[in-house]
Amino acid sequence: MKKTPHKPLKENLIDHYQSQSLNPDQLAQLQSSIASESKTEKLPLWISESMNSFKLAFACASLFIISLSLYSLYDATKKTQIHARIDSKMNLKLSSELNLKIKQKISQEVAINHFKNYDPKFKATQISELQAQMPLLNFKLLESEKLNSQKYKLLGSRYCSIQGQRAAQMKLIDKKTNSTYTLYQAALTPLTKNITSSTELYSETALGSILKNHKNLQIKIWKESKNLFVLAGPSEMN
Repeated sequence: MKKTPHKPLKENLIDHYQSQSLNPDQLAQLQSSIASESKTEKLPLWISESMNSFKLAFACASLFIISLSLYSLYDATKKTQIHARIDSKMNLKLSSELNLKIKQKISQEVAINHFKNYDPKFKATQISELQAQMPLLNFKLLESEKLNSQKYKLLGSRYCSIQGQRAAQMKLIDKKTNSTYTLYQAALTPLTKNITSSTELYSETALGSILKNHKNLQIKIWKESKNLFVLAGPSEMN
């Protein structure tokens, strides 16, 4: 019987470990399992708690910033509204004061011309007749809807001015009392376009020396279409 020769120890060890190695399929399965376990591995508790605290702090900070922004916007809007109301009241007050001042100046001019009692330069009994006779007027004379045509009779007109604006100064008489009235018409200007209608009874206290030696004077101011109307005369006008 022939003996089998013995291998050296080193070769036997190599053969043994090679026989214990994994084949490619087993190796791939092991690598997949390790990768899966590494993905599902949980973070340490202290790291997780730190991250949660950071998220909460970030959320609170964001909420604070949003609240502050909303408050700033509300505060700015409120201040703008307050300033707008103040400006509106100031403008209204200034407008009212200016309106009153303009009417007082017009009344003074009208009163002076009324008491001069000039005769008309252009004779007419109808407004339409005066338009052709007064070509220097830069506006159309109107028949006023607020003037009682049954009460007054037109005698004629002449040129005059109201606050620097060329106007027609018409002379009227009361058909019943024969009292003299003066009717003014002028085109509305930026200064007079916002004037409010009014009827004022002026005394010597209000118009000073203009009414000296005269009784009270009633002055009615109004607007129609694009024209300014002013009527001056005794207080029984209507």
